[in-house]
Amino acid sequence: MMAKSQTRLDRTLRTVVGAVLLLAAVASAQEEAPPPEAQRGLRSVSYQLFPVEASGISGTLNVTEEVGGGTTFVVTAVGINPGVFYQPVLFAGDCGPDRERVAELAPVGNVPEDPFVSISEVSMSFEQVAEGDFFLYIYPEGGEGEPLACGEVGVGANR
Repeated sequence: MMAKSQTRLDRTLRTVVGAVLLLAAVASAQEEAPPPEAQRGLRSVSYQLFPVEASGISGTLNVTEEVGGGTTFVVTAVGINPGVFYQPVLFAGDCGPDRERVAELAPVGNVPEDPFVSISEVSMSFEQVAEGDFFLYIYPEGGEGEPLACGEVGVGANR
């Protein structure tokens, strides 16, 4: 009878020790998990670019958050002539004249594999762009003259 009691006590003790070790492992894993904001992953948002007057040029602006900070702007233009450069420029405020230039992006046509794209790294944070009030013009080569396309960026934009 004593052997049965000892065996039962051994099993109970092993079960309790196993449960304690399991709880300790779960608690340790929870402590090492990154905070929720670090788990969320990178964000991106897209904005439409519309023809100005009868230019026939439109497109999209994709803004992607970068791991080390900053953002990447990818402008894709539709209705342009391959081999010709077009200059995207980011301004503060709403589409219109006499606005502050915030950033001049790489020309559309600067990516050898895709003459309809511009890729630029911008030092602004994703929040600054997505929660700000900006617009993007696409100009003829050189960034001067009449804009060919325009799109609101950030708050109030058509996405």
